[in-house]
Amino acid sequence: MSESNLSSFISTNYFNLRSAANSSNSISKPSTKKSIRNQKSPTNISGWALKKKTLQIAETTWENNEKDSTHSHYLMTGSMASRTATSLSRYSTNASLLGPSIDCVLCCIYEVPRDISTRIGLCIINCNTGQMYLSDFMDSQIYIRVVHKLQIYQPTEILIPSSSLAPTVSKLATMIKFNVAETVKIEEGSRKCFNSQDGLAAITKYLMDDTKKDLKIEEIIDKTFALCAASAAISYMEEIISKSSRNLNAFRKLRIQFEGTENTMLIDSKTVRGLELVENKLDKNGISLWKFLDTTSTKMGQRSLRNSILQPLTDRGSIEMRLEALEELKANDDLL
Repeated sequence: MSESNLSSFISTNYFNLRSAANSSNSISKPSTKKSIRNQKSPTNISGWALKKKTLQIAETTWENNEKDSTHSHYLMTGSMASRTATSLSRYSTNASLLGPSIDCVLCCIYEVPRDISTRIGLCIINCNTGQMYLSDFMDSQIYIRVVHKLQIYQPTEILIPSSSLAPTVSKLATMIKFNVAETVKIEEGSRKCFNSQDGLAAITKYLMDDTKKDLKIEEIIDKTFALCAASAAISYMEEIISKSSRNLNAFRKLRIQFEGTENTMLIDSKTVRGLELVENKLDKNGISLWKFLDTTSTKMGQRSLRNSILQPLTDRGSIEMRLEALEELKANDDLL
């Protein structure tokens, strides 16, 4: 084992390792690759014994990482392994949304672990456009709709309740991890931040005046899971705003939209790849349906086209309204 690599590993994960070392009176190595969060309740040890225990756990965790990189990466991803950091703050200190990005998108997902109904609340905020999308729906046991939404909006950061990660990692958290890119940060928020009343108040505060006719507050009062997700998402965003993000400070109001699941088609990720709807299977720079149709002039138009391909309308009234709008644009060139 390289001493320099081990030193770097200990430096990066010091608080996790120290917390794990302090959770046992013995100095023996852990016998299995269990998550650090699953150790027994802490009994304080100090001095040389704590340092020695920390080093032993570091060596064991390092070896496990080498043997099973996928498993270890899942356990050690961001705040998913950091219980110490969570005790100091409601959210982990990682603030990747502050950095420069083509599209910074936060996705907050709310669930009640061990609930057989698999009801999901979703709140997605695009920091570059000031748009918020809310959803509240019943999903399948393998969370097809959640995966579909992640595929559509391509979040750069995902926020889930701490109860989805401890005492055991929920099925939803596992499905999320294995259906997003390695660069996507998965963070946890305190359960008290997911509050439907706070979510309703936050939506009322940030809702733009010209969208109030489209999103009536009385129509989303019973969408409690979506409101819980909105509460945590906005609270998280406000904490980041305090760190001076130019993208987030540009919006005092948000364009909020509630998305139902009954009037759009659900296309699973395997079908999207097989039909090459947004990306060529053989060549990422090759032609796909999206690239073939894309003659848009703005990023917003490009995003809208992509969303329409991935979740096409199934409601006749909405389809006819769109066709009428196109006819109006074709008949009046001045509008283009």
